[in-house]
Amino acid sequence: MSRLHVCALPVLLLLLSVMAPGRTAAAPDEQPAGVRVPPLPPWARGPDYRGPGQWKDFSVKQNAKNKATMQAAVAKGQRFDFLLFGDSISLIIGDQCKPEWAKQFPKGTGWRVEPMGVAGSDVEDLVWRVIKGGETPPPHLAPRVVALLIGSNNINAKTPVKRLGKYLDYLVTWFQASYPGTKIVVVKLLPRLGLDMGPANLKYRSIASRRGLTWSTCGQFLNASDTSVLYDGTHPTPQTGNFMLRCLAPLAAAMSVAHMCELPVLLLLLSATAPRPAASTPDVQPAGVRVPPLPPWARGPDFRGSGQWKAFSVKRHAKNKAFMQATVAQGQRFDFLLYGDSITQIIGDQCEPEWAKQFPSGDGWRVAPMGVAGSDVEDLMWRVTEGGEAPPPHLAPRVVALLIGSNDVFAHTPVNRLDTYMNYLVSWFQASYPSTKIVIVKLLPRLDVGPAMWPVNRRYRGIAARRGLTWSTCGQFLNASDTSVLYDGTHPTPETGNYMLRCLAPLVRSLARPPPPVVSPPPAPPPPPNTSWLAVLIASLLAAILTSQQPASVPLAPAPTPPG
Repeated sequence: MSRLHVCALPVLLLLLSVMAPGRTAAAPDEQPAGVRVPPLPPWARGPDYRGPGQWKDFSVKQNAKNKATMQAAVAKGQRFDFLLFGDSISLIIGDQCKPEWAKQFPKGTGWRVEPMGVAGSDVEDLVWRVIKGGETPPPHLAPRVVALLIGSNNINAKTPVKRLGKYLDYLVTWFQASYPGTKIVVVKLLPRLGLDMGPANLKYRSIASRRGLTWSTCGQFLNASDTSVLYDGTHPTPQTGNFMLRCLAPLAAAMSVAHMCELPVLLLLLSATAPRPAASTPDVQPAGVRVPPLPPWARGPDFRGSGQWKAFSVKRHAKNKAFMQATVAQGQRFDFLLYGDSITQIIGDQCEPEWAKQFPSGDGWRVAPMGVAGSDVEDLMWRVTEGGEAPPPHLAPRVVALLIGSNDVFAHTPVNRLDTYMNYLVSWFQASYPSTKIVIVKLLPRLDVGPAMWPVNRRYRGIAARRGLTWSTCGQFLNASDTSVLYDGTHPTPETGNYMLRCLAPLVRSLARPPPPVVSPPPAPPPPPNTSWLAVLIASLLAAILTSQQPASVPLAPAPTPPG
């Protein structure tokens, strides 16, 4: 669709609003009468401050660089579509992820974006930077979207949560008063090894809700103990920075009106006459459900390191992908997809007669086991998001079952981390296919890990309960030490595979094709009361009435006189 077509409706609405009697369109970002921009508070800290939390030399340099960038843009009359304010995390996302910035916000399509990070900053520093430090534009060049990812250093410095909430509230108040038309995003603080970010994030979310801002949970599934995600437990690797950008970019694009239309002033006039949107629901992104992007910990066949794919895994994945592509090309929708590792692959390969028996193709069933030997949750995450093993949303499967994680337990993946991975995988399925029924299958016992499966299964069951999924205990009574059940203590024999299918099939059938509701016959009328005495009484009364209306005697006709 051309930009002209995108602009047609807003322009028409603008003309109608301008022509309407009694209304005057406000100038872009005009300050509403009575709204006062808060002054610099006494607790704000600039580079001249001396004491705990004073600026480092590198912080001064980075602020100067940000200020110069802003001054150059203002001198050209350029207005920013998106500004990301923060600390060293935003600085790293800006410096080490430039190709991803260019990909997500192409300059050729008119995007003007800038990361405004200063290492070492806390909320007190950022308040100084935006009010006195020259990192913000004048009101007539108000940015369209501002994201705030700030406060990690406050938690590290043990700033009380109540005080931190007041600081952020003041910062937000300043932005809302300075730029009434700007959309503001508060980004959930990233995890930090050894620190509890939970109370601060709860406070941040309540501020966003109360002030009608957007609350972004990008980064909530990051694992601070994984150095491939946060290299020192705090700061993102380039891959994680790219992940954060891929998560934030669709939100910024949806909120930035000017990118969709070459008439920004007209659209801003229109937005100025519209009522301010109500507070967004916590953890719900506007404009529909947003599908989580590929997380940095997802592993595809190009990954090199511990847990890298084997050649047989690559080959099997290619087979699954080709099968999915062929099905999608025919416009077919799956009734049931079973995702997993070698256990699922065996159930698929060695139990074909049982699949046909439980899900007859003659009855229209379309089912498929999507197993890849060697897979763990990280691999499956890649397979469904980037690997082509999942259908497009318009062909959403009716039921998906997840039997995955055995290899994670074998590789000693910490339970907390595995919980995070599984949560993210489920979030992706729920966002991609809102109507699909999801089943989490309890991990089968495994001889070489023993009771290590128990805490993982407890976490899985908790995820299913919390997210409204179905929890299946098929396989819970299998004996890992019986080679007629699990031939090597891990993998099912064909008989066990058939048993698993016979256990799962009734559940899948009830979820994929629920029986029509039973229409009960109308209840029988209540039995009539015992009216024998009433009937007798009525009959007696009727008889009496009839008798009273009849003459006492009826004269007979005289007998004819006999002749003669």
